Amino acid sequence: MSEEDELLRELAGWWERVDPAPPDLTERMIAAVAVVDLDREFEELLRVEESTQAVRGVADPVSLQFTDGQTNVLIRVTREKSSTRLDGWVDATIVATAVIVGGTAQGAGELTGPGRFVFEGVPSGLTQVRLVVLRDDAPREFVTPAFEI
Repeated sequence: MSEEDELLRELAGWWERVDPAPPDLTERMIAAVAVVDLDREFEELLRVEESTQAVRGVADPVSLQFTDGQTNVLIRVTREKSSTRLDGWVDATIVATAVIVGGTAQGAGELTGPGRFVFEGVPSGLTQVRLVVLRDDAPREFVTPAFEI
């Protein structure tokens, strides 16, 4: 063992005696790393409505509401014959981008008006919607949790 290694070992021992790590440090660090991106996830998913009659489609439309406390998104899921259509509304004035991701669903949505977007031909499977909205002239990313189509 070199003199430098011995000095480093002695310094580490001194440090352990003077300022030991808290006993739950490992568990706290694992928890902290696990929740790093939770602020980008939504804290609330509500099934808003289920109609009892089909409107221009094969199945009943379903509405989902997502929020993170600052931005609210409402998505209406309408099943068509071979695919699904998603219509979305955001309480932000401007939606800069709307992208759908998940299983076999990938692609940009059509921005149809202030705070509105549409995805046509969405295949079945787990789906997420990623939006960039402008709030107070600052862009803000909004990501829904994955939901089943």
